Amino acid sequence: GLLVLYYEANSSEASGFNATFAVHRCWPGCRPTQECRDGRCVCRGGYAGPHCQLRVCPGNCSAHAGRGVCNTSLGLCVCGEGFGGADCSVPLDPGKLVWETLIDSQLTPDTASRFLHRLGHTMVEGPEATLWMFGGLSLRQGLLGNVYRYSIPERRWTQMLAGTEDGGPGPSPRYFHAAAYVPARQAMVVLGGLAAGGVTSDCWVLNLTTLQWRQEQDPLLPAVAGHTLTPRGGTSLLLIGGYSPADGFNKQLLEYGPPRERWQAGLAAGTPPTGLYGHSAVYHEGTDAVYVFGGQRFHVETV
Repeated sequence: GLLVLYYEANSSEASGFNATFAVHRCWPGCRPTQECRDGRCVCRGGYAGPHCQLRVCPGNCSAHAGRGVCNTSLGLCVCGEGFGGADCSVPLDPGKLVWETLIDSQLTPDTASRFLHRLGHTMVEGPEATLWMFGGLSLRQGLLGNVYRYSIPERRWTQMLAGTEDGGPGPSPRYFHAAAYVPARQAMVVLGGLAAGGVTSDCWVLNLTTLQWRQEQDPLLPAVAGHTLTPRGGTSLLLIGGYSPADGFNKQLLEYGPPRERWQAGLAAGTPPTGLYGHSAVYHEGTDAVYVFGGQRFHVETV
């Protein structure tokens, strides 16, 4: 909805100009699932989504078979236990992998847009069938520093108001940080990321029972973003990779031992991966190994 006009007067005789324009939002035509109304393409009945490509409650959510119901405010199906898919027609059994859109029926689309939309955030497992989300970047609100809890049994989001043990400010809003859950302490560890002041090196621990942040400072920690923080069998956390414009790529493997509550440089042998960021890493208990995949490689400028 924005028109930018650039006018450059190259001559001393230039005295300006007159211009007339009109906006045709429906030109050259709307999609088949849209219609032009008051100069705008809007979704026809029965369709929704950013480009009106989604059917509203397709197949009436298999309600005739008792498999689901239609959430009319969101236009999506809420499937009953044992069924999934966009229309709740797919039986969920151990032999199938089925994507399912999880809906918090208490949220309206506008509420979800204002509070939940984000990228570059983290989400970790928590106690008692919960997931915990922190930070990120919202294209509407900018950098985010809030904490949300998702209850898996209730399918419900709740914003959690967390304080700090010393009464000071908590972690600054950030994105492209890393986070991990430490079951022994029922805590979420957040490290680094890109904040308003640049790439950070701070480490914060959120007690998921008391909802209190505590900063754990350590001179070993580099300023990093795009790194991974991987739990190793509940005994430690491994920091791999990351990058900052000031310090370049992080080449150290750092390990955080919850019992000692401090960081130490990992005594790694073999040939480590070339400095990288934006990769993924996962711990496999059977082989006691962390598997690292992809990322941007140091110096090579390739993925």
